[in-house]
Amino acid sequence: MMRNYLLLTILLTLSLAPFLNAQETDSDVLEYEDYVQMALPNLHHSCRTAWEATSGDETKLLEMIGPMIALSLFHREIDLIALAEERGGVEPLQAEFYETLKNSFLGEPDAMLVGVVDQAVAEVADAD
Repeated sequence: MMRNYLLLTILLTLSLAPFLNAQETDSDVLEYEDYVQMALPNLHHSCRTAWEATSGDETKLLEMIGPMIALSLFHREIDLIALAEERGGVEPLQAEFYETLKNSFLGEPDAMLVGVVDQAVAEVADAD
């Protein structure tokens, strides 16, 4: 349950906030380069090196991948609010994402983390 809460917090903080702010003023809208800059410090990690760098601390790991999630959502032009509504709310969506990400993360420890995150976002967004 704690894992789902952490993922929800990251998704809301890093992914939903910019889109919600965009409704208020255009100056609050993050551009693609902003998302890249947020993710850049950790783009070099594989799943294994990310786990090692965070000493297996899931909270730190989720903080590391949060900007990658936001970058993937932005790049793929995924409306997270609409997707959550289609899936019956944020909790079912986050649970599906967490399971998809966990399976990929554990199944491909030497894969680039950003690729695993992006693939998980794509799989969950395309799932019906």
